[in-house]
Amino acid sequence: MEGGPYKDRAQTIYSDLRSNLIRNVVRRYHETGYLWEQYDQKKGVRKGARPFTGWTSLILLIMAEIYS
Repeated sequence: MEGGPYKDRAQTIYSDLRSNLIRNVVRRYHETGYLWEQYDQKKGVRKGARPFTGWTSLILLIMAEIYS
């Protein structure tokens, strides 16, 4: 990981975003039994197509922290 004056702030933002994305997708999956194409940016509610495993499948990579 790179250093710099914003390293700690960037790590906090990353951790919060990662946690929120994972929690929302899992919550909506338990609620509906589906993965959705889109989620509302403010409320996190499901929108768009279902079942869908395109962009939402990236959550698995985010969970595993596989970015390369």
